[in-house]
Amino acid sequence: MPAMKFVLVGCGRIATLHVAGYAGRDDAVLWGVYDKNNTAAKKFAAEHSIAKIYDSYEAVLADPEVTGVELLVPHHLHCEMTVAACEAGKHV
Repeated sequence: MPAMKFVLVGCGRIATLHVAGYAGRDDAVLWGVYDKNNTAAKKFAAEHSIAKIYDSYEAVLADPEVTGVELLVPHHLHCEMTVAACEAGKHV
């Protein structure tokens, strides 16, 4: 079975802890990142050797390569973003 491809949505402090969870795994990879602050996303991606940077959440959900998302955003955004991800067929 091919590795699941995840995107971190939100590149704040908690995102660094989530990166560690992908180390040494063969069943899941950190495929990309998205943050509404594109500069923060680029910096985070460079620091953690993540090649793919998305310019919108819609682009993340539209990418057929993406298996799932980790929503590392403020709590009041979780519901709407989770529903959108599920409707797009992504794991959350």
